[in-house]
Amino acid sequence: MQEPIVSVVMPLYNKERYVGRAVASVMAQTEGRFELLVIDDGSVDAGPAAAKAAGDGRCRVLSYPNGGVSAARNRGAAAAAAPLVAFLDADDAWEPGFLAAALGALGRYPDAVAAFCNIAEEGYPRGSLPRRGGVRRILDYPRWFATHRGLGLWSSNTVCRKAALLAAGGFPPGVQNGEDTDTWLRLSFQGPVAYVPAALARYELGDQDSLSKRVRAVRPRALDSLRAELASGRLAGSRADGARLAASYLRLAYAAALAQEGRRREALKEAAAARPRPALARAYARAAYALISGR
Repeated sequence: MQEPIVSVVMPLYNKERYVGRAVASVMAQTEGRFELLVIDDGSVDAGPAAAKAAGDGRCRVLSYPNGGVSAARNRGAAAAAAPLVAFLDADDAWEPGFLAAALGALGRYPDAVAAFCNIAEEGYPRGSLPRRGGVRRILDYPRWFATHRGLGLWSSNTVCRKAALLAAGGFPPGVQNGEDTDTWLRLSFQGPVAYVPAALARYELGDQDSLSKRVRAVRPRALDSLRAELASGRLAGSRADGARLAASYLRLAYAAALAQEGRRREALKEAAAARPRPALARAYARAAYALISGR
């Protein structure tokens, strides 16, 4: 078998219903020089067997006691044989050209630490990320994140350089919601990222067991990471401004979630801590609506 140029890491915990489709979407990639590491995080259903049945010799299922999604992704990255690591959640899927497009973007921009593509929900583009133009290089990812409604690098649309991911500290153990946002923001301080406008990663709307649907008002860990990076003095000028913009966006999103849970006093405090910026007008409007309506 060919040496893989990319290791695909798929954390798995009780996703028997979806994992076969996710694995099949990896096996259908037009770029076949990959290994697939399905990291079974203590599943108690038949998900690991379903993953094996849908794969081929490039697919390995590695089983561990339950440690959470961050631990599963870190275990997969540590076991990766290739210098590039791609991530795909077990309830999501890729279009056949995803890996080829992401690897092409990284080849075009050798200094990029990661490449990501546009997102589709059940096959329909969300419309929040640019769909036109060619592959682009993003020097200030935190600013991009803040001005594109918190969308960008995601746990199922990203290929990154393993060395850069490890240098950024990997995924935060024990964090069950927003762990990937924190990781990608920290990763972006290692170098530029590349964006592929085609919607080549599909988000599964129907999985109601997803943590992102069950957990709402959780203070974003990324706020602490942004604060630490700003305090380090490594950022200056527009890049420092981009990090502050991302922090304000996260505060407003958190304020809206708090208001939806009826925690109005906490929501007002978070909204007040966000710096007024025209670029965040939509986020301010969303937070204000939640504070007024509770929805």
